[in-house]
Amino acid sequence: MPAIALADLLPDFGVQTSAVRNPAPAFAAEENPKKSSEESVEDLVAQRVSQAEVEIAERLAREYEAKLKAERQRHAVELETVVARLTHETAEAMAVRFSESEREIEAKIAAVTARILSAALTENLCKRAIDELVGVIGEAMRDRQALRIRVRGPEVLEAVLREKLGERAAQMDFSEAPGIDLTAEIEDSLFETRIAEWAAALSEVLS
Repeated sequence: MPAIALADLLPDFGVQTSAVRNPAPAFAAEENPKKSSEESVEDLVAQRVSQAEVEIAERLAREYEAKLKAERQRHAVELETVVARLTHETAEAMAVRFSESEREIEAKIAAVTARILSAALTENLCKRAIDELVGVIGEAMRDRQALRIRVRGPEVLEAVLREKLGERAAQMDFSEAPGIDLTAEIEDSLFETRIAEWAAALSEVLS
């Protein structure tokens, strides 16, 4: 058995082992469970708040869109109603105006026609009345060359009467008088045209 030297039994203080240089801690560090729990709750609350904000924003957006759509539909219905009412009122006003214009035009045409017809018929009546008066005067003056005839009436008919009487017009004494009728006085007899009466009856018929 070999002999054990004393040096072998003593520790070598010149060389340190890694275990001596880095001694292991006596107690391992432990995390604070209370702090970790608080951080988890805060994160959860923040997530829930953020999620709630998103949901509220989406709900408000949907509600706003629904209200906006309903408002647009209401405005469209109101606009359609107003347009329909205005169209109906405009059509009625135009129909009334057209009817009034038609009546006015018909009245004007009737008035113009009546004036033209009245003038033509009155002229014809005047000619007939004067012809009848000339016939009466001619009959009264037959074989009575010295007979004087006094005639009164509008000056415009004097020339017509003289023209129709011809040579017998020299025996006529004419004096202007108001009205449109001619009055002939032959001795004790009085003869008068009925132009005014006929014209009044004609106007009543044409009115």
